[in-house]
Amino acid sequence: MFKNNIPSESNQADDTVSALLESLPEEAFLMDSTGIILNANKLFASHHGKHPQDCIGVNVYELISTVLKRPEMAAHRKKTVEEVLRTGKQAVFENSGDNHKRRFTIHPVRSSEGEITKLFITIKKISFQNRLTKESRQERLINKAFFDVIPGSAIIMDSDGHVMRSNQYTRDLFFGKTANETQAINFFEFVSTDDIVSLRELFQNILNFGFEESTEIRIHPQGEIHDIWMLIHAKRLLINGKYCIVSIGINITERKRITADLNNYIARFNFALNAAHAGVWEWNLQTNDLNCSKEICSLYGLKQSDEKPRLTLLANNIHPDDREMVLQTVSQAIQNKVALDMDYRVCYPDGSTHWLMSRGKPVYNKNSFPTHYIGTIIDITERKQLELELSESKIKYNYALDAASSGIWEWNVQTDELSWSEHVWKLYGLNVNSVPLNNQLCVDTIHPDDREMASWIIRNAVSNKTSASLEYRICHPDGSIRWLTSRGMPLHDAEGKVTSYIGTILDITERKQIEIELIITEQTVLRKFANSFKKVV
Repeated sequence: MFKNNIPSESNQADDTVSALLESLPEEAFLMDSTGIILNANKLFASHHGKHPQDCIGVNVYELISTVLKRPEMAAHRKKTVEEVLRTGKQAVFENSGDNHKRRFTIHPVRSSEGEITKLFITIKKISFQNRLTKESRQERLINKAFFDVIPGSAIIMDSDGHVMRSNQYTRDLFFGKTANETQAINFFEFVSTDDIVSLRELFQNILNFGFEESTEIRIHPQGEIHDIWMLIHAKRLLINGKYCIVSIGINITERKRITADLNNYIARFNFALNAAHAGVWEWNLQTNDLNCSKEICSLYGLKQSDEKPRLTLLANNIHPDDREMVLQTVSQAIQNKVALDMDYRVCYPDGSTHWLMSRGKPVYNKNSFPTHYIGTIIDITERKQLELELSESKIKYNYALDAASSGIWEWNVQTDELSWSEHVWKLYGLNVNSVPLNNQLCVDTIHPDDREMASWIIRNAVSNKTSASLEYRICHPDGSIRWLTSRGMPLHDAEGKVTSYIGTILDITERKQIEIELIITEQTVLRKFANSFKKVV
């Protein structure tokens, strides 16, 4: 480089040499073979505390020894110069001083006869350059480290999808753990065929218009059977004058699965709510906001609308006779921090009345104060109608039993458990559940003269799996005696084994009294007839 530009002894003027030296970006000077400085630039002179003209004629070795006070350096330079003079080859060496590292380059300058008459020396500070090189290398290492620790896929690719750089996550997940950064890979090779066209269009828009875009795509990793879902965010990047794509991707496969499961659950849940004529609600006690499922409106006889149902609107549809009860129940539940549980009627616009069952549980804050209520509402109109019909039937049934002085009983043959209806207790002259109910109670209350007969009839019926029918007397606690008739039918399991008996008990005291009176009357008539016959005879 310098050999062609260095002035020769015969054809270069001093001012030309000075201009050349000053044009160099580093320290430079020209000296003869003995070390006498012939010319120098300002950078060299200022380093030694001089002007360029003051350096001319000075021995460089003495300058280093006296000004820089580095005699060992002067000896080293002199030895190096002698080597250049001897071999005629350029010499380059480095040394440190004044906290700076310098690179010295000694160029031999030959005369027209080929003899080395001068030496051209440049001195370049390389500490800053080395520091920049080191910092640049550290920055690359840091950038690579950051790139590799990104918790997702990080890829830089050209306009055709060729991967220019990728992080370790991408290489492990997409390309296989054996892939390296220098391996030629095209990103689109791993994209699901269903998503390639749309992704190419997206990347092209990014390259053309500089948009930043996000999208969800399916990736088919190398060696894997199933695709994975990735949410990628891509933007344009200028590298070496060409637009490229940088893409950051997050694996959302699990999120997709959870979302699908949740959607399926919501669909099934809504189907169940619809089938059950039920709805769910959430009431914010602090804001008084009410969030309801779409079924709530129909349960209150209201039309569906985009507007959220208000508490006042729902309250207005509650039956006037139940409204005060509902308000008190809600107020007491909030005050006592307990669950809501109430049945009430609502009036539809068509005039019909429907029964609703509302259940709600409080959600507490850290101070154990309810801030929300979450619950359900179910249409129980049919159940209420059945309950009403059942209640009416029960009243009629009980009235019929009471009028007939009869009751119902059931005896579990296997467990020996016995159950009586309320009327049976009355027939035995006892208060309901006043004493333990078992077969011993039955035995103890039967008249002593009838116990053996009653026991034999029951044992014979069970043994033969037949019905049992008997009449017997019982003794009431007040000492009175009543006549009862009982008939029981066996119930069988799938194998034909008798599991229990169920039957009725009827008070036949009046009938028995009539029968006894008839017998007495008959006997009286017969006696009178016999006596009359004796007199005639």
